[in-house]
Amino acid sequence: MRSLDRRTFFQLGAALAGTALVVSPWRSALAAVFDGPGPFGPLLSPDENGIQLPEGFRSRVIAKAFEPVPGTGHEWHIFPDGG
Repeated sequence: MRSLDRRTFFQLGAALAGTALVVSPWRSALAAVFDGPGPFGPLLSPDENGIQLPEGFRSRVIAKAFEPVPGTGHEWHIFPDGG
């Protein structure tokens, strides 16, 4: 693993600050694109799995962190992130 020296730390910080300055003016334009009901309609109340979905969609749990996956000997990893 590579260590982070002082120069690299400040270069990354400057790059991040520059990105924030460039992206900020576009925030309202991007919000108009990404906010709102979307092409499938508004999200309904959370279902039995706690997930908000548009009408006609459904969810199911296929695995949970640190629990064995049914039908296998595999233990599901800590960060499933929607996988």
